[in-house]
Amino acid sequence: LRWFSKHDPLPNQKWDFNTATFGGNLPGASWEWPEASYDRRAEIAKEIEDYHRGLLHFLATDPRVPEKVKTDVAGFGLPRDEFTDNGGWPHQIYVREGRRMVSDLVLTEHHTFGRELAQKPIGLGSYGTDIHEICRIVKNGVVIREGKVAGGRGGFGPYQIGYGAIVPKQSECENLFATFALSASHSAFASIRMEPVFMVTSQSAATAACLAIDQEVVVQKVDYERLKTRLLADGQVLSWPPAGAATSAVAPRTIIRADSLPGIVLDDDKAEYKGDWTNSNRQPSPIGTNYRHDDDKGRGEKSATFTATIPKAGEYEIRFLFTWHENRSSRTKVTVAGAGEERTFRVNQREPAMKGRVPNALGTFRFKAGAKARVTVSNEGADGYVVVDGLQILPIDLAREERAGKRPSGYAEIEMAAKPAPPDHAMAARVALSPLAKETRPTQGGDTGTKRSDEPVRLKPAATPGEVDGKEFDVIVIGGTGGGVACAVRAAREGCRVLLVQHNGHVGGMMTNGLMQWDALYGGPRSPIFSEMLQNIERYYIETFGRDSKTHQTIRCTHEHYPISWAEPHVAEREYNRLLAAQENITLLLDHHPASVGKDGRLIQSVALRTRKSTNTITVRGATFVDATYEGDLFALAGVDYRVGREARDEYNESHAGKVFTNIDHSPPQSVISQGLNIRSYNARQGSVDPSSPFSADGAVQAYNYRFCVTSDPANRLPIPKPANYDRNQYVDYGRKYIGSYNGPNHKSHVNSPILPGENHDYPDGDWDARDRITQRHLEFGLGLMWFLQNDESIPLERRKNFQVWGLPKDEYADNGHVPYEMYVRETRRIVGRHVFTENDGSLAAGYARAPIHPDSIAITDWYMDSHSCTTDSRPGFKYDGKLILTEESRPSQIPYRSLLPREIDNLL
Repeated sequence: LRWFSKHDPLPNQKWDFNTATFGGNLPGASWEWPEASYDRRAEIAKEIEDYHRGLLHFLATDPRVPEKVKTDVAGFGLPRDEFTDNGGWPHQIYVREGRRMVSDLVLTEHHTFGRELAQKPIGLGSYGTDIHEICRIVKNGVVIREGKVAGGRGGFGPYQIGYGAIVPKQSECENLFATFALSASHSAFASIRMEPVFMVTSQSAATAACLAIDQEVVVQKVDYERLKTRLLADGQVLSWPPAGAATSAVAPRTIIRADSLPGIVLDDDKAEYKGDWTNSNRQPSPIGTNYRHDDDKGRGEKSATFTATIPKAGEYEIRFLFTWHENRSSRTKVTVAGAGEERTFRVNQREPAMKGRVPNALGTFRFKAGAKARVTVSNEGADGYVVVDGLQILPIDLAREERAGKRPSGYAEIEMAAKPAPPDHAMAARVALSPLAKETRPTQGGDTGTKRSDEPVRLKPAATPGEVDGKEFDVIVIGGTGGGVACAVRAAREGCRVLLVQHNGHVGGMMTNGLMQWDALYGGPRSPIFSEMLQNIERYYIETFGRDSKTHQTIRCTHEHYPISWAEPHVAEREYNRLLAAQENITLLLDHHPASVGKDGRLIQSVALRTRKSTNTITVRGATFVDATYEGDLFALAGVDYRVGREARDEYNESHAGKVFTNIDHSPPQSVISQGLNIRSYNARQGSVDPSSPFSADGAVQAYNYRFCVTSDPANRLPIPKPANYDRNQYVDYGRKYIGSYNGPNHKSHVNSPILPGENHDYPDGDWDARDRITQRHLEFGLGLMWFLQNDESIPLERRKNFQVWGLPKDEYADNGHVPYEMYVRETRRIVGRHVFTENDGSLAAGYARAPIHPDSIAITDWYMDSHSCTTDSRPGFKYDGKLILTEESRPSQIPYRSLLPREIDNLL
């Protein structure tokens, strides 16, 4: 359907239907509109309405239309409560552009792209250049949308709209404002023409009209300084960056064309790009007017490859051109191929790409005549924006002459613009403010070096066993995981007396133990306590590093990037403690786990708790019990039916159940992208599945691993220790060889590589001694893998150097050898509840563009069905056993309350 209509969700289950590649636009029919009479305009509107109604009917009914499109269209209709006096149809058509005034100031593309600055600003525009097609042309059997432009503005920020653009020439009229059809070129108007801008220009016109009356002058002679003072007092934003942060003029730039330089010179538009790259001209380019950057997103997913044919055999110097800035990557990966052995470099794009007017060189390379030189720039392992402006391949003799000052390089001497100061205007400051942190005050703050608050982590004092033994509570929560904390806090706020029990000395579960990121594809609100947790985390990072610092941008709680937020382990633990500390009704008991359960029929009456160091127990009584552990020990002791491992395919009619051999396709899910869902699209999907797999039940659970927290800050970094039982043979052929997978806050990252499929199968039903042995094995394996990657000579030197930037952080887990207190236990026991949530509950329902609806839904799940390998088994042509990335098949789904309820017990969740 996206080919025929751009339809975006609105509140209250409604949608906004726009046009698409072939859709509601009727190009050419609107040409008469600007100069037509009202009667003729009514006729044109009716023609367009009839066309759009007919198109929707055609898409819903015609046998030539694909069934998927017909099904999608059938799910929509006109709302009964909108446009009730016009049959549910809007009263007006969307007139994107009509007449445009020609005044003394005509806003052009030069203004919207930042090459010129409109004087006497009365507001800002910011939208991209958005021109819908003028007509459709068929060329070689392909429909071309002539005139269609859907681009940015070269990366330039909000631009000024001058007062002269809303008043006509004084010789023509002295008491008129044109706030919609203002004075602008076709291209510039394509950016200006948005409703928020028209509200700004119209409000400014109202203020100017009052001043003209008060001053008894024509509108062209209004005192601009008085107008500006009043607009600013009303909170209007008139410049960008805001007042006090930007200069009043744009510095002139010298444009160097690629064809004016010696050797082979390729501008950024000559590269072949993988992934989404953004054009920008915010900084002066060494070559041309624009450059491209990766938007500091999609690590490892984006690359730019330049290819050049070498005309003559010999030695050449290769120069990589870019714009430099402190927000750039300090280790951009650049690979050169075609001159024998492939060579990889790490370029610091925070440092100048040129010395004087001579670009820095990647190195000297010997090529054969006719050889293809390929230079690939990747954002794999980057720690900031990756920027591409161009490439120069220069014969070595010319390069040496340039460096010796014997011949000009042809480049201009350029200087990058400084980072703007933080905004000090209250209304302007709100523009850059995250919705989850509106009540925090803007603070100054740098972002260099590791920072840490002096506030204690354990804000919630723990009770002693004697203070708890024999007591009775309304709610007893076993498990101080993030979910356990949320459960305890909500129950306490409802007035319940709550006991929260954690098996070790630290609450927070995996967010405290190295996960560091909130895995979610949907970043909007989902529950109050979760939002409160995110808000508290963001408040801490704003206060510590400053609003809009790099660290704040990394952890910012938003739907616009994945992950939706980060938190250092000690920060997460403190904020979980903060939630608990605010509730006097919560008693926190640490270092205890359930040993036995006392029942009366279908009710749990009591739980005996013990420490790992003693067999002595204490007993607590409760009305309601919650098992919020990863292991499920409470419900197992209570005799609840549960499963460990995989069900057979036919038990619940699940396509991917049981022992199944698979491959993974490392490309994004096209169905999620094409349907325009309000979730982030992950960068992988399910590959092929062996149809001859047994699909049988077994006791295999998906792999576990330690999620080490690592740092790249030398001042906070400890070397990775070599385990006493280190065996390099375990790692030589190991497939997951990496350390820092993403760049997190405060120079930290996490590790998700060292899984051991199959070696965790005894963990779910094991006692704590058995679990400790399995955990220790995973710990030593993970440390050994990192040591291997940093030190073993089988790893190429350049990769070893990249791995060596990481170490254990001094300020995390200081009481545990700087490694997490728990490993990542992805799956253990699962209750067989009053409803078993299956693959079918998380997949598209038959005949509906969504997952099944449950009347007793109490939560949503948005992450795709995702299983790591369950064993190390494989088959020819199929690499994994049980590895699933069902991004195409999964959809956000409802979790029914019944899934939390065991069949055998009536007061246990």
